[in-house]
Amino acid sequence: MVIVVITVLACVMSGSGLEALPTLAVLGGAGVVASGTLLALRGGGKRLGSLIVRVARAIPAP
Repeated sequence: MVIVVITVLACVMSGSGLEALPTLAVLGGAGVVASGTLLALRGGGKRLGSLIVRVARAIPAP
């Protein structure tokens, strides 16, 4: 549910004329939160560190 709210917020931000970078940051944050939540619920704590590293490498630097 939280992810849906964040996605709607990002769409509103985009529709209100804000630049793309803050909108992408909100969506990226939502993705990280969703991934972390799913891993925590499934007991993937050991893999969480490697996932964080992969996500950090996937996010392009401005």
